Amino acid sequence: MIAFNPSRTYGYLALSLIVGLTGCVNYKDIGSEKTILNADTLATQQSLTIDQSSSPSGEAWPTQVWWESFNDPQLNNLMAEALQNSPTLALAAAKIARANASLENSRAANFPSAALSADATRQHYTENGMYPAPLGGSSRSSANITLQTQYELDFWGRNKAATAASQSRLAATQAESASAQLMLASAIAKTYFQLAELQRFLHIGHNALKQRQQIYDLTKQRVDAGLDTLVELKQAETQLPLTRTNIEMVKENIVSTQHALAALLGAGPDRTLTLQVALPEPNINFDLALPQDLPATIIGHRPDLVAARWQVEARMHDTSVSKAAFYPNINLTAFAGYSSIGLDQLIKTSSENYGVGPALSLPIFDSGRLRANLKTRYADYDAAVANYNETLVEALRDVADQLNSFFYLQPQLEQQQLALNAATTAYNLALQRYNAGLGNYLTVLNAQSMVIQQELFHSQLLMRALTNRVEIFRALGGGFLPHNENNHITAINTDTNHNDSLYPRVVGAQHD
Repeated sequence: MIAFNPSRTYGYLALSLIVGLTGCVNYKDIGSEKTILNADTLATQQSLTIDQSSSPSGEAWPTQVWWESFNDPQLNNLMAEALQNSPTLALAAAKIARANASLENSRAANFPSAALSADATRQHYTENGMYPAPLGGSSRSSANITLQTQYELDFWGRNKAATAASQSRLAATQAESASAQLMLASAIAKTYFQLAELQRFLHIGHNALKQRQQIYDLTKQRVDAGLDTLVELKQAETQLPLTRTNIEMVKENIVSTQHALAALLGAGPDRTLTLQVALPEPNINFDLALPQDLPATIIGHRPDLVAARWQVEARMHDTSVSKAAFYPNINLTAFAGYSSIGLDQLIKTSSENYGVGPALSLPIFDSGRLRANLKTRYADYDAAVANYNETLVEALRDVADQLNSFFYLQPQLEQQQLALNAATTAYNLALQRYNAGLGNYLTVLNAQSMVIQQELFHSQLLMRALTNRVEIFRALGGGFLPHNENNHITAINTDTNHNDSLYPRVVGAQHD
């Protein structure tokens, strides 16, 4: 006959009860089918390809100081000032510090905690209480010194997943900081060149005013000589205030642009009021080379894409944290110390006080709170995947748009230069004929207006070419280097049946 063992029987019953109750709260049929896009599956071969035979050889990714390629020391100094003083970057640095602190807090949960407590009390004990004489009716001092430790047994990986989520968020924050720096640098460069364009407009305006003053003086001489009438004189006079008005409008825009540039530098509005910027000469070199296998490799070079990818990782780990909450939470606690009535007895062996034991917490009925929380985490994960996919599509469109502008700006610059040369020649001929009395004022005015128009258009095209170059550097990531050591890009697949594992399946694919 098998002897009855109450302790063992009760243990088996308790274990069966725990296993049975675990089924009361579960995450069956909660999951996600969303996956991140593979850049190689998107149609990009025509839009993201250039003739490399006519482009510079070597590494095509921008450097982290891409603005130095413009060979403008003044621009380089402004960039250094902005990187040092910009409140935008200070805010990004604060976000990184906060993410670091959050990661330290998550890591702390993986280790035991300990706390020391001590107290001393002078107490008069009642004669009619639970303590008999001689303690009852006397006044005594009592004291306690206790060291207590606690350690969570992370059987289900909740703390591990929380730490991984914090690591992913830190990486995302670092990438977002790099994106903020890239956007700031590109904004400074574009504003700098916009200021150069406006100052070129001002120069063109002053030259136009000088020329129209000369035409007015010449027309007045012709009127005095009886070769022209007051109609031509008033027409010439009208152009002077119109030109001065345009000059004042340009000056207004120049000051506003200087204020905008100063704000980007993190300085007061007076910082750039005396700044003079010159547009480069028409023969500026706009050669371009693209990285090999651009669609696949851009995901590791654009900080906004890297940040979005790390957010997907963080949300994936969040689902693991929520799933672990469905399982028992087991803690080990231990304490040791001294406790006595009478301070002279406190540190004696007879006053020792210690213990150790487990603590278990198991969700049974929670009105669906755990399932609702897990559904929320998966919704957040789906949103992160959608955000990454949208960021990827927009990134490829961004690069394609900038390349499209690059291709079509080159012939525009060439043809516009021919138009400017022809307009200048026509104006000189018209002015010569007018001086010789062979032409009329309207011909000269039309020829001069055409020259001014072409000069303005020429400056605008140069500005567009410079801005396009900045945008290409930005679209290619601005020399961003991810902070993670191996730069793994992973594709996540999850299904609704999670009985085999607490974690979604992660298939890793390292890119070059």
